[in-house]
Amino acid sequence: MNNNTLDFRGNTPPIDTNNPDNNVFLRQLRLASLFRGSSTGMLAVMGPCAMTEDLETLVRESVMIHQFEEANPGVTALHRLPFWKPRTDPLDWHGLITSHPELAIDIMRFKERFFGDLASELGSEEQIASFGRKLALGWVGSRNFEGNDLAEISLKKNWFMPLGIKNDMTGDIESMMDRIKHLRSLFPRSTIVPIFRGGESLDNPKKWEEAFKRLFDRTNGLFIVDSAHGTEIAHDKRFKKSVEGQLKALHHIKELRIAGFICRGLMVEMSDAISRTDPNIPFDSGLSVVIEIIRIK
Repeated sequence: MNNNTLDFRGNTPPIDTNNPDNNVFLRQLRLASLFRGSSTGMLAVMGPCAMTEDLETLVRESVMIHQFEEANPGVTALHRLPFWKPRTDPLDWHGLITSHPELAIDIMRFKERFFGDLASELGSEEQIASFGRKLALGWVGSRNFEGNDLAEISLKKNWFMPLGIKNDMTGDIESMMDRIKHLRSLFPRSTIVPIFRGGESLDNPKKWEEAFKRLFDRTNGLFIVDSAHGTEIAHDKRFKKSVEGQLKALHHIKELRIAGFICRGLMVEMSDAISRTDPNIPFDSGLSVVIEIIRIK
């Protein structure tokens, strides 16, 4: 890829390439201020379950996320594009970095160079060393919950990158907060953010809401709520991952926000790209609900 042009393999997004706000470091700084409680505003992390080869869709949605941020002062918008995916079955697809590594790296360079808004899960020390500085937000997922090694490695190598910690697969909030307390004691300068993704024990909207409110009280709203994964399952009548479950979860988050439970971050799996992993909300449908949510203050 030619770093002096915005044309990316035949796709040219119409944005101001000289805008200094399109910068990874400045977005990291905004998130540090937001989740340390020293500024107001909101974070919206939007994008597909996983990075794909669909470059036309990636570029179009990059521009739409950029325009969404420009149209909503006080909102920091990041593009969720996990290049690696943890899978239960070792034979499953583990993300673009495993099947098309050169393309995945080109995409990350493109996002770093022109948008500075990349957000992704991190799954290994090698990934942290190679790609951590390209991310406005990284996170350690619930499948990597046991032990603090990966989070500690990330914070040692790149202490300034805000790091999200998801609760474990069961939905337990206390163990996540204990883990974050430990990490904050080791890395007091770092921004370490709870990510609430629901879980197996929170198997209906009522239980999910009770856990959400407990976390809200513990953090004063300084956390990210993930509308997919355990959250969507709790809101799906078949107890499965689905677009319907995610949309119901978003409307539940909206209702909580109206009631005064305003958390600082929202993560949504939304894209028109074909997903090889979990279902994505169609981009326009997801964006319209996100706009409704962020405008409730």
